[in-house]
Amino acid sequence: METVKMIIEIMDEHHNSRGAGHFGVMKTYKKLKISPYYLLEMKKSVKKWISNCVICQRTKPAIRKEVAPLGRYMAGGPMKRKQ
Repeated sequence: METVKMIIEIMDEHHNSRGAGHFGVMKTYKKLKISPYYLLEMKKSVKKWISNCVICQRTKPAIRKEVAPLGRYMAGGPMKRKQ
């Protein structure tokens, strides 16, 4: 149980603290990589931590690629436009 408390403290320090600023997965992971701490499956742990962060889920938009709606374009033969 001591290990779990330490992981929570480390993640809190590198993601939730005022200096950390609730950055995304890559920035938090890079901060942890240069820190003196080592976690097994660190990237996976960071993704899980951030996906469960209430503040991040509430304020950051979901990344979604916008796609134009498909439609039909009626054309006659090659190089002709229908008016």
